[in-house]
Amino acid sequence: MLSTGALCEVLEGMLTPMADPAIADDYNGQQGDMWDAQKDMALAFLGAILAALLTRFSERRRHA
Repeated sequence: MLSTGALCEVLEGMLTPMADPAIADDYNGQQGDMWDAQKDMALAFLGAILAALLTRFSERRRHA
């Protein structure tokens, strides 16, 4: 999950300088937030951890 999110953020960052400066910020999707990529990655990490924990507990409960 993290590698997919990171790849999307890197590609987004690489494409932004190639875009017309008038639309680059709109394409980049930051909406004025310079920490957008870091927040996206943190949420991906938390989501992956939560999914792993839920899977672990549901498997443990199923086999108990």
